Amino acid sequence: PPVEAVEQYLRRFMNFGGAVTFNVLAWRDGAIHDQDLAVLQEFKKRMRK
Repeated sequence: PPVEAVEQYLRRFMNFGGAVTFNVLAWRDGAIHDQDLAVLQEFKKRMRK
């Protein structure tokens, strides 16, 4: 999903004291799909603001 959608979803949960987990596909070598990794990295930047 787009970073904006992930951010909005998580912030709504945080407002109610909820916890959210993210399940991402990881290959045997530990690699994560490039697009999923990019979304998570951008999301991390946004949440630290």
